[in-house]
Amino acid sequence: MMFLEKPDKYEEDLQVAACIIEAEWKILLLQQWIHKKNAWVWLEAGWKVDVWEDYETAMIREIFEETGLILKPTEAQKLFRRYMYYQGEYITIEMYYMKYDAIPKI
Repeated sequence: MMFLEKPDKYEEDLQVAACIIEAEWKILLLQQWIHKKNAWVWLEAGWKVDVWEDYETAMIREIFEETGLILKPTEAQKLFRRYMYYQGEYITIEMYYMKYDAIPKI
């Protein structure tokens, strides 16, 4: 279940930062193994925010770890923050957007 606003009694279990990366009308998606689903899924780049990070720092780190792309804090635009209850966990998601003029080499 997804919420636009933080629900009452929301007890956050996980913070996620992700980025939609676009170039030449194409979106970068990464194939990731999800243990709870026991399946491969396609997701935008990014994932867990570590306790010492803010969302933007985590997004930049995750993009680099997963793709090798180096983003500067001012390059990505924050799109939204959403709150989700999924499989017994409360997950806060902050989504960013980055557009390249040409397809970057990964």
